[in-house]
Amino acid sequence: MSKLAFIIPYDMDLAENQLNHYKEILKNFQGQYKFIFVEQKSNRPVNKGKLFNIGYLLNKNYFDYFCFQDSYLIALNDDINFENTRVPTCLLSSIKKLKFGEQEEIDGFTDFEKVEDNFFDGAIISSKESFEKINGFSNDYWGSSYVGKDFLCRLVNSGFDLHEKITKSKYKNCAVFDGMNSRIDINCETNSLKRLTDGNFSISCWFSVENFPQFRPQSNKHFSEYFLFGREGYHTGISVTHDGKLKVGMWDYKSNYYYVTCKIDINIFYHVVMTFNNQTDELKLFLNGNYIGKSVLQGQQKRLTNNNLHIGMASFERNRPMHPFQGFISECGAWDYTLNDAEILKIYQKGIYNDYYNTSETPVGYWSFETGYDNIIFDSSKDNHGISQGLQYAKKEIKKPSTEYLPYRRNGYFGFIGSNFQYKLFTKSDEIELETNMACKNLFTSRMYDMEKHLKEDGLGNTRFRIVKRENFKQDHELIQVIV
Repeated sequence: MSKLAFIIPYDMDLAENQLNHYKEILKNFQGQYKFIFVEQKSNRPVNKGKLFNIGYLLNKNYFDYFCFQDSYLIALNDDINFENTRVPTCLLSSIKKLKFGEQEEIDGFTDFEKVEDNFFDGAIISSKESFEKINGFSNDYWGSSYVGKDFLCRLVNSGFDLHEKITKSKYKNCAVFDGMNSRIDINCETNSLKRLTDGNFSISCWFSVENFPQFRPQSNKHFSEYFLFGREGYHTGISVTHDGKLKVGMWDYKSNYYYVTCKIDINIFYHVVMTFNNQTDELKLFLNGNYIGKSVLQGQQKRLTNNNLHIGMASFERNRPMHPFQGFISECGAWDYTLNDAEILKIYQKGIYNDYYNTSETPVGYWSFETGYDNIIFDSSKDNHGISQGLQYAKKEIKKPSTEYLPYRRNGYFGFIGSNFQYKLFTKSDEIELETNMACKNLFTSRMYDMEKHLKEDGLGNTRFRIVKRENFKQDHELIQVIV
């Protein structure tokens, strides 16, 4: 008969409830199991990776495999598979914030939030052999966040295979711009859009350029660049240059121009995001979910309050088009805050809206080209509708089929019984700017470049601790207090 140990960081307010709950969940489990709670006796932020390693090291001779689970989680579906596995597997597929006791009233799981495909945390099943091969968890993440991401990287670098997923082509409705007079004019009806570029802001769109603009003499300079999306006046926004570069640019109050560029090709769809943070004065460019570069303003940004926005052209003054775009544009969005890296990656992968908005705050403008009337392009988030001139529309393939390699996952529905802040830190750690969380993020980012080295140097072999107390907990289980 197989023996399973649950290793859980100890929380005195949750442990007893967890045990009582799991008696029912595991009533049909064909094996022996034991809950081992490991309590960190120090004033430092919790280091759950190290607690998992300690629980494993002290019990590896008595169990066949282990479930490393967060203290704030309880499994809710009694058909969840707790059996052993060849490849370390995440049990958590969907989650919901609730108070302990509310799980008794749950009737179905339709309102649970599905975790991201690459999410690997919360409840992980691993055999002894696999855990030893991976060298356990990292001991260096104080504050809990990112230890799951690190463990997934350790798994991959240890030679374990991942689940192969074939993604289908993705199509979007696109506006077709002729490079002459076609455009979309957006009159700013709401205060949030009027003041969009006066503080923190972000704008994004999908685009494909048919040909790069030709270089023109100074007398015809307005045709030497394509303008995709942004604000008129000083033309703050996204453009394509005659030398084949994507550019995001803006101005400071002294009319100094700042920009970031990168090379692109014709007839390929790209997703571009421009962000500005007026606390750090950083202008950033992201392409297809990846950070490209930044420029730092040396003075306050130029205020362009009330200037209209345009798609496909910088402006149309005195019947003269300025920087008209030739190609396809789709799904434009604007936010009055600085999108973070995780949000940018998410809207590249899933779009701005997919049953719900994929950013932490609703955009102040969202033009999907899916809805409209006559020459009106509806703003699906507010009331800043666009007026089109000379446009045609086409459904285009913006993403081709591809293969993704993802961690193995079982169909586990879990309730999160911690605080609202803990829930956000668990599900959206990339969005939390807490000092300990940022330290974990920076550590994880730095290790990505040499994970094989850290895999050998950091893990089970260098887990240092001292046992303060080890005793039975509720008769059949165990509580271990350690100094780390």
